[in-house]
Amino acid sequence: MAGQVTLIERVTRGNYQGLVVAPNHRFSILSPLKRAISAGLSVVVVAEPLDLPAGPKLGYIVNDDEKMGELAAAEIARLIHGRGSIAIAGLTATAPG
Repeated sequence: MAGQVTLIERVTRGNYQGLVVAPNHRFSILSPLKRAISAGLSVVVVAEPLDLPAGPKLGYIVNDDEKMGELAAAEIARLIHGRGSIAIAGLTATAPG
C-alpha cells in the first residue's frame, strides 16, 4: 500500500506528464491521485474503477464483466453449434460481475 502511494507522490512531484496505475489498495490511493490530477498529471487507471469520476485528466481502462460474459456465451454457442452442455468453472460468489 505505502509503496504505491509513495510512487504516485514521487511522480506528482517529478517531471512527468502521465501516470498509469493498477490500484492494489483502491482507497489509500484516492487522495494521492487527486493531488496528481490537480497538479496537471494525466492519469489512466487500469483493472478496476475508483471512486473518482473520469474527466479530462483521468481515464479508465477496466473490464466489462457483463459484456465479457455475453461474448463468451456467444462464442461457446458458436463452437458447439447451439447443441450440448457446457461447464462454467472458476467463478466465486465474491467475484465482480
